[in-house]
Amino acid sequence: MGQRCKIGFLVLFWPALILGQAQTLSELETLVSPAENFTMTFSLVDGVPKYRLLLEGEPVVEESRLGIELKDQESLLDGFSILSTTTTSLDEQWSPVWGEVKVIRNHYNELAVTLKQQPSGRRLLIRFRLFNDGLGFRYEFPEQPDLSYFMVADEHTEFAMAGDHQAFLDSWRL
Repeated sequence: MGQRCKIGFLVLFWPALILGQAQTLSELETLVSPAENFTMTFSLVDGVPKYRLLLEGEPVVEESRLGIELKDQESLLDGFSILSTTTTSLDEQWSPVWGEVKVIRNHYNELAVTLKQQPSGRRLLIRFRLFNDGLGFRYEFPEQPDLSYFMVADEHTEFAMAGDHQAFLDSWRL
């Protein structure tokens, strides 16, 4: 039995973020933060996965490409269709063993998009978590034939910032 491999990113944007523009998309999924201040859209444009982030209706991240390039295999960059989407929410508190605060609130809405690439048949799951203060997302590789062991040659996630914003970028591990 194989393991699911995950590669993730945590991008937090502070409230100094603004700008805007609309677009026609072939397949579109929308996720709103619990406080409804952030809106994230996921789309497939000609089979290419893309996302966009708005704060109070103004763009923070313009349409940006998502994708992973595999070493010695067909890359996971384009040719996708949406197999399924699921949404969930979480609102919990936890107490760190040490640190500056006694209780941390973990409150987000989540969109999990499972994609299938043609003609390879490979599946890729992109999991987005939208908090009241930013967006986190990661790539997951569900167990599947012909993708047990692989190396990531390059990672093609784009962050097309809509302006000169302050951002924090870190890896996200679960």
